[in-house]
Amino acid sequence: MSQFLVGVLRCALQNPSSTQRGVFNEAIECCRAIVEFYFYAQYESHDGETLELMDEALKRFHTFKRVFCQFRITKKVSDQGKERRKTLMEQ
Repeated sequence: MSQFLVGVLRCALQNPSSTQRGVFNEAIECCRAIVEFYFYAQYESHDGETLELMDEALKRFHTFKRVFCQFRITKKVSDQGKERRKTLMEQ
């Protein structure tokens, strides 16, 4: 799946408006960074260079991850969802 994530994301975020372009680019860069880290982590052995590449990929991920924070579910929202589900199940 990770082999296709960045390509699929790029296709899904095609033709953004001028106001969306920056956010879309940040989302793509964030996903690209975490996929790179994942690929480097799969190496059977590491040296100083591969560890540095992993560190750079992880730093890029942390730089751009804020683009997804607005979609993060808070504990309050999660609790409300659980309560609504419970109510529906009882009905």
